[in-house]
Amino acid sequence: MWALLVCAVALFILFPQTRKRPMSLIEAPFVWASAGLVSISDGIAKWSGNAWHEYVALGDVYRDNLQLHAEINALQEEITASRDAVVRLDTLEKNLGFSSTFPKGVLAQVIGGDASHWFDALLVDRGENVGIRSGDAVLSPLGVVGRVAKATGNTAEILAVHNRGTVIPVRVQRSRHSGILVGGLSPSTLRPLSATERAAVEGVPLVAEMRYIHRSADVLPGDVVVTSGLSGRFPPGIPVGTVVRVVREKTDAFLKVYVVPATRLDTLEQVVIIATGTPRTDAGPSVDSAVAAREQASEVSGELAGDEPEQKP
Repeated sequence: MWALLVCAVALFILFPQTRKRPMSLIEAPFVWASAGLVSISDGIAKWSGNAWHEYVALGDVYRDNLQLHAEINALQEEITASRDAVVRLDTLEKNLGFSSTFPKGVLAQVIGGDASHWFDALLVDRGENVGIRSGDAVLSPLGVVGRVAKATGNTAEILAVHNRGTVIPVRVQRSRHSGILVGGLSPSTLRPLSATERAAVEGVPLVAEMRYIHRSADVLPGDVVVTSGLSGRFPPGIPVGTVVRVVREKTDAFLKVYVVPATRLDTLEQVVIIATGTPRTDAGPSVDSAVAAREQASEVSGELAGDEPEQKP
């Protein structure tokens, strides 16, 4: 019915010659209303068509958006992996260069740690098979890490330099005053802490004390403490820690010098162990640690560059 009315009105308006007589006052409002309905119907039709096309286009945009998000996540994972590989390669090169200065240095990978952080212990993947023995010095490019507490065939347990029972001959790098570093002190021993001291001991489970330094010695907070080399285990001049507090008591002939370790075990990935033993011959031919580290560094570098690793015969 509406369609016939719309068609009649449209013919009446578009083809005025079809009219036999002028419109009366009664017919005119109906014609105008019909024309308005035609205009509204046309607008609704156009709006409906546009809305449908926009709905279809919106669905395509949504699918494209999902695909782009998936591609962004994949690229982000690749970037993260590449950055991690670069950091590992940089750390490996630093440790490799550091270990090359020690003829008996064995580069070992950290494979475990002490979850309690009370003793600050590490487990590494080298042991008696490459000549590592209990008591051997453990170093990193940042300084002294500690000593080997126990060694098995393929692993070794390391205790940090600031642990209880640690005794190392050291000296103040600036003034050259010598003393003995003893570990096992809680940071609470230093309370109350100044803002500088609080920042220095934050996150450190234990601190060490440098003993047997005369109370008139020139030692100040911020001085670097290094190994003296008198023990025969640790090479001389390796950083051990930083002086965080110096206490001069009138009734004591010696200073109380508190030292924060130079190396944090929770950030170590590789360490250098000064092996004092003889590698086991029954363990098969051993590969020099420096050569193995160079090969590993070359392989990582090749992976970063997109090259295939060289096939060894």
